[in-house]
Amino acid sequence: MRFLFFLSLFSLISAGSFSSVQSPCHDDERFALLQFKESIIINRSASDPSAYSKVSSWMTLSSDCCTWDGVQCDENTGRVTSLDLSSSYLYGSINSSSSLFQLVHLHRLNLASNDFNHSQIPAGVRRLSKLTYLNLSNSVFSGQIPSEILQLSKLVSLDLALNPLKLHKPNLKSIAAKLMNLQELVLSEVDISSTLPSTLTNLTSLEAIYLRNCGLHGEFPPGIFQLPNLKSLSVDLNSNLTGHLPEFNRSIPLEDLRLAGTGFSGMLPDSIGNLKSLHFFDVGGCNFSGPVPFSFGNLTELTFLDLSDNNFNRGTLSWVELCGSPLSKRCANLKDPPPLPSIFVENQDAVSLFEFDWRIVVMGYGCGFIFGVFCGKIITKKKNDWFMKTFAIGHPP
Repeated sequence: MRFLFFLSLFSLISAGSFSSVQSPCHDDERFALLQFKESIIINRSASDPSAYSKVSSWMTLSSDCCTWDGVQCDENTGRVTSLDLSSSYLYGSINSSSSLFQLVHLHRLNLASNDFNHSQIPAGVRRLSKLTYLNLSNSVFSGQIPSEILQLSKLVSLDLALNPLKLHKPNLKSIAAKLMNLQELVLSEVDISSTLPSTLTNLTSLEAIYLRNCGLHGEFPPGIFQLPNLKSLSVDLNSNLTGHLPEFNRSIPLEDLRLAGTGFSGMLPDSIGNLKSLHFFDVGGCNFSGPVPFSFGNLTELTFLDLSDNNFNRGTLSWVELCGSPLSKRCANLKDPPPLPSIFVENQDAVSLFEFDWRIVVMGYGCGFIFGVFCGKIITKKKNDWFMKTFAIGHPP
């Protein structure tokens, strides 16, 4: 009886041990990966100097491709589900016959920051129908984005930014109609040259929209500001894009709003103070006017504020305690301004870019006067004391 008990216990332990062992990769997918490696050139000028070639180590340590650098497999099936070859010195062209498109179980594909020598995004991408994440940014793809992208209906994140690409046919309206599960849409520097379709408001899962310098024009659909999950919105450097800021309610989760260099106009609503999570606000070089709302003082998470080159009323920023020329108040410390953060760095910690927890940048304020002002506030959360250091640099007109 005791023997049977221990035999059963051993069987259970053995079964648990074997079930925890990941299945090795399949031969067909290993060969597909090796074929892709052979079809591409490793060129150190194709990526940032800090990068490294992930494919160089393939096959040197193990024949199990699930253990290779940049490759992840499903633990149960052994199928390749994720391939991250970003910043891997990859150089050369990719076409629809590439063995890459034999990896039909892929959920994630990241080829960012390589050099694919101005090849077009292959139509063969449609074979990767299980993709939820596709990142081809900054990889020297060019030409029209293929309509086959629209067949990737499970996409949650699409990043094609920083490539000499065109999105004309299909266009942005097509993406809004077909890719209904998108949470992140990153097309900055892509030539879109169209209006923003109001159907973007149907993508209620969107958390981030990056459309910087895309040749957008016409009226910005105000409903986009009301998307229930939208945290980041960048449409800066679209000079022919017009619009105004709506009233904001407390439920809007916006954290990062960039409208600089657009034709946005009108007054800043007092309800902007309801955006409690806002930490980056840039409307430099727009056509806003009227008073600057006192409600900015409610934005305790704010780390960057640029109101430069607008038409705001003089005398409405005294509550910020500005200093420096041409103002009468003298600043205690003068310091060069920090570099502006890049919107393309993932999970960027904006606070780390500044010496203080709250730095307000105001440049070009007043009729005909252009000047830069930096004010710092440190809010000590564990104490009730507030203390301030102010410093600024005036910019010549």
